[in-house]
Amino acid sequence: NAIVEWAYIDYELHDVASIHVGKIKQPVFLVNDYVEVGFAYPWIRPPSEVYYLINPLNTVNGLELLLQFPIGPGTLSFQPYIGSNRDDIPNAQGAYFEAENIYGIDVKYSGRGYSVHASNFQCEVKTYGGFTTDANNPFGTPLNVDLNGTGDCNVTAAGMNLDLANFVVYAEWTNRTTTDELSRPFGDQEAFYATLGYRIGNFMPHVTYASIYGEA
Repeated sequence: NAIVEWAYIDYELHDVASIHVGKIKQPVFLVNDYVEVGFAYPWIRPPSEVYYLINPLNTVNGLELLLQFPIGPGTLSFQPYIGSNRDDIPNAQGAYFEAENIYGIDVKYSGRGYSVHASNFQCEVKTYGGFTTDANNPFGTPLNVDLNGTGDCNVTAAGMNLDLANFVVYAEWTNRTTTDELSRPFGDQEAFYATLGYRIGNFMPHVTYASIYGEA
């Protein structure tokens, strides 16, 4: 009953280049690579406005190239990738989608205690299924929601984190646009969050503000 989040072959082409083939983490946001490892970030779970609702796809079955170049005090990395996968549509009671012909890239510069990145990916999406609601909704009558559709999706993201002395800062922004055929399950959306924390011994109180808005 195991759910495999990643399983890939890593081949080193050069000191600064390697290739991953298999099921890989999709490099879209700051903590995508270790989103299931709660010890590695300050929240109980990453803000869902960015990490789940905009892009519910965390893994890709395909191929990824990792290029890393030491520049100044940090490392500049490029991660282009291609692939496909399927997953559930958030809050859709079992309806699901298939993402095909995914191609994207993440560019990151990181050093000791800081990192900044920007990413973009595009794909073709097919959605399947739907659900029925009871009368407890603004229209006062049961609704049959059809989520079947086909269209294109484009997701852009940017973010940064800083760990300076006892201060910890995270901030990310992302935007999703889709064609009209996907406007019901995956409408255009934009989201962001900002986190500020302060270490006090073994504790780190922090505050996070997050927002998401769009059309569906």
